[in-house]
Amino acid sequence: MALTRPLQRRNNRVEANLLLVDPLAARYARCTGESFEDLRQVGRLGLIRAAERYRDAAAVPFTAFARPHIRGAILH
Repeated sequence: MALTRPLQRRNNRVEANLLLVDPLAARYARCTGESFEDLRQVGRLGLIRAAERYRDAAAVPFTAFARPHIRGAILH
């Protein structure tokens, strides 16, 4: 079954921006003592949520839109 077009865009956006998560996860792992892998996982969920909510017509670049979502997921 072929992926729908919005789902393909979301997946491509997530794959292209996975590296946004690691520095944030590492920072909070150092500060909190939580596992880097756990924080990376929830950060990636935040990235997926950001990719689902992002609109191509937005005047904000995706990376600037995604960082607060990733950080919020990690802190939550």
